Amino acid sequence: MLGWSTSGWNVTKVAHPHGFVLVIDGFLPPSLADTWHTVLSSTWYDSSACRHGTGPCDGPSCAWLYTTNDNGGNRKIRSVQRIAERRAAAESLRRKGRFCYSKWELTASHELYPSVGALMSMPVMRKQIAGLLGYDTKDTMGNIADYFVTAFDEGDFLSTHNDGSSGSAAWVLHLAKGWDKSRGGELRFDSSVNQPTDFAPAFNRMSLFLTRPGYVPHEVLPVRPAPPQRRLQMMPGVPTASQPRFGLTGWYMTPHDHFTRADIIQNELMKAVSNKAGRCY
Repeated sequence: MLGWSTSGWNVTKVAHPHGFVLVIDGFLPPSLADTWHTVLSSTWYDSSACRHGTGPCDGPSCAWLYTTNDNGGNRKIRSVQRIAERRAAAESLRRKGRFCYSKWELTASHELYPSVGALMSMPVMRKQIAGLLGYDTKDTMGNIADYFVTAFDEGDFLSTHNDGSSGSAAWVLHLAKGWDKSRGGELRFDSSVNQPTDFAPAFNRMSLFLTRPGYVPHEVLPVRPAPPQRRLQMMPGVPTASQPRFGLTGWYMTPHDHFTRADIIQNELMKAVSNKAGRCY
């Protein structure tokens, strides 16, 4: 990432009852944002048969794994097996107010995954973000505690939760182009109040917020289908589809913050390292 510059950043600070969110529009250079969106879209297209169970799952066709958590806990499950059953279980938990999610994650063996990690780990990036969050100019953000590349398809969601065992500063970069607001998918803070704070998934917009030491409840609202005129026929024999809500999500450790042993155990469950780079199974 030689020649990286933050000169194109447009930063807005938005307060909410539990803290604040830094919204950075134009986070990636436009050409890089377009390239990454193209990669995400093409891998989503290539995986259509595998995701719908109508074709083989190998190589590029298995770039995306359906991802849920285990019965309201932090253990992550990535697989293209039993999708309908797992989706129904996640929706049932959501209706009961339990912690749960339904989404797709790009396998860590895909070439885009290490590119994201390399970008967000650059010293200049970590130092700039530390400054935006109000840390001393001598400080930089610590290591990335975890990160993943996501696609929220029709009906997918992330229920209200706190990220205390994920890391101390969360970053969410939206890479869905031309997102229709009627489709939902907003990042919402403080859903328990009458006027929650919502952030639409605008293309190339980064949302940055602290998750430790306080309690910062937030969620991703369910994604609704696109209008018929905006649906795509990805391949013969596969139902027409909406563009998913593509995004990159991760967590830094802030300067001087450290996980407890209990945090480490929960963080490892959420990483699901054993199948992070896996294929379909």
